[in-house]
Formats: sequence, C-alpha cells, structure tokens
Amino acid sequence: MPVRFANSDDVAFQAVASRGDRAEYLAGNARHQGRFYFVTPVFDQVLLPLYDVPQAWLFSLLRTLAFSAQVGLATWLAARVMQSAVFGIMVALMLVGTLHIPPTFFLLLSFPPGWIGFCALLGALHCHYSYLSRPGMLNGLMTGILYLLAALMHEVFVVFLPMFFALSLLQQKSDWRRQLRLNTGPLTVAVGYAAAYLLFAWQFPSAYAGTRFSPDFIAAAKVVLRQLIGVTPGFELFVNRPPAETAGPLFRGSADILATMAAVPWPEILLGLGTAFALILAFNHCLRAAPPRARYWPWALGFACLANLPVAFSVKYQVFIFHREYPYAYAYYSFYLLCVAAGGALVCVGRRVSGGIGRRVLVSGFGLVAIALCYSALASNRRVLQLLLQKYQ
Repeated sequence: MPVRFANSDDVAFQAVASRGDRAEYLAGNARHQGRFYFVTPVFDQVLLPLYDVPQAWLFSLLRTLAFSAQVGLATWLAARVMQSAVFGIMVALMLVGTLHIPPTFFLLLSFPPGWIGFCALLGALHCHYSYLSRPGMLNGLMTGILYLLAALMHEVFVVFLPMFFALSLLQQKSDWRRQLRLNTGPLTVAVGYAAAYLLFAWQFPSAYAGTRFSPDFIAAAKVVLRQLIGVTPGFELFVNRPPAETAGPLFRGSADILATMAAVPWPEILLGLGTAFALILAFNHCLRAAPPRARYWPWALGFACLANLPVAFSVKYQVFIFHREYPYAYAYYSFYLLCVAAGGALVCVGRRVSGGIGRRVLVSGFGLVAIALCYSALASNRRVLQLLLQKYQ
C-alpha cells in the first residue's frame, strides 16, 4: 500500500491529472512519441482519473482488484482452453504464489493502462472463444470492442492478435479462408489500429527512442531472453539491484540472500507453505486427470516471447534493458503465459511417468520446488518493497 507508483511515467501522469492540464500534456506526448491513442477520449476520460485518486488505501484497493481480475480472467481462460478447471486453479496458484516483483517498471505496481488493457484483452479472448463455440453477433461485437479498448490503452496489445487465431485453430481446424472469417473482428481492429497508428506516426514522426524501430535482430533476441529470464520465479531473489549508475556484480552474495530469507515473518512463511501445499494438490489432481490440450504448452511459451517484441525492436530499450533494467513492463504479461506453459509442460511430463514410485518422486520434487519458489517470492517482495520505498516515498 505505501508504494503508490513505482516509475517516473506514472509520477508525471499523476501530476498532470491533479493539475488539470491533461489535454495539453497528452497532445504533446502524442506528437512527441508518435502515439495517437494519447489523444483519444478513452485514454483521457477512462484512464487519467485513476491517477487522481487522493487516498493511498483506495488506490491500493483498486490495484488489488485489477490484479485479481487479471489473474481470474487469465486462469479462467486457461481452464476453458485446457478443458480442466483444476489446471486453471494450478496456474492461479503459480501466479499469486511465485510472482517476484522487481523494482524496475512492472505493471502490477504501476501503469493503470496496463491493468485496463490486459483485462480488456483477456475479456476479448473469452468472448472470441465463446464466439467460436456459438457464433453470434453479441460475442463477435464484444470481442472487437474489448480488443479495441485494449489497443487504445497501449499498442503492445495489438501483437497478441495471433492468440485469437490460435484459439480458432484449437476449436476448428479448417482452411485459411475460414480462419480469416472466424477472426474478422480482431483482424479488422488490428489492421485499422495499425493503419491509424502508422498514419499518425507518419504525420508526427517520433522523437522518442522508445517508439523508433531498430532492425537489430540479434539485440532483439537478447532483449527477449533477458525479459523471460528476469520474470522467471526466483530470479529477483538472486539478482543484485545496485543504485542507478552504480556498478556491481550481477548476483547477490549468499549472505545477503540468506539474510533476506531470514527476515520473512512466520505468518508469511505459513502463507507460503499453504500456497505451495495447495499447488501440490492441484498438480497431483492434474496428473490423475491430465487435460488433453496440455500438449499445446509450447504455444504459450511462444506467446510469452511475443509479448516482448515491442521493446525488443525498440531503439531505446535495446540499450536500456541491458543496464539491468529487466524484467521491464511487458514481461509482466509473459509471466502469465510462462505459468501456463510451465503447468502444461509439467502435466505432459507427468503423463509420461508411470504410476507408483515414479509419480510420487515427480510430485515430491515439484512440491520442494513449489515451497522454495513461494517462500523466495515472499522474501524477495519484502526486499523490493524497501527498495521502492527508498526511491519513491
């Protein structure tokens, strides 16, 4: 709750919202960065009022509700796609139990456009999944509206267009013409949005390195790799986060790590153990009734990479992220997809292990890892909270 915003962009937005000159500020940002969505009524009327909430506890409550909505929508979608409610529960426990919050720009703590946009994207995917099962005007219309709302919050959501096609391929394996018909709504939104974006950027060329394209594919691959490694559960406990412009080793010493883990209060340790135990039960249940679509887990891994492409091919972030500023922002979405991929991969491995001693060994090993990750998340997040309080309060 004490950490309201954890990046300079949000601090600037809050100042603008409280001063009341937001129209002029947003128009300037739009022209400077080549991003037309800054001047849309949706961004102005729906988003900026969130920055002007005066009470810290109320803002924290809104953040908690937004996070809960994202986890709920994402894991419900995983359960629907995998055709297993328990698989969705397992992914939810992974998300809330092993999330290591970095002190970098991370969307859980900041950036309300990310909250609204991600919820809208997940809602659009739900509506599209329902549309594929029972085609109807309402589901198709809601898919397009929610996807457009997501894109108007941030351009990163446009790159998730392949997820709509992936859902249609899972539901109905047909020729490409039928796939285009089934995905007319999201495809129209993406193409129309991209056209408006490029036309605006052509009229107002970006002076902001963050929205300028870099064709360096090797650097882009390194950015994606750092993003995925940085969001992996456990990484934040071990990585060293020195003050800005200060050199230091990449990893913390063992004494610092042990001191961080020893500082966790007993009630939180019990919470971590309870989460890990529930995760073990859910995993064991999935092994007994393995969802047949778990074999598609590489798709989720591929989409986890996709979420980072906007920063991977950015002139600014190909330099910025190499300065130990990862995981940055949109790796938050990768974390959701990595949990789905990890859950599917574990279930697939479990299906190939014969019953009896082999399965007990697998579940026991998974249990030890789950306990370690849940405990390390609690320890690491307390440490990061202190770092953020020193910087932003």
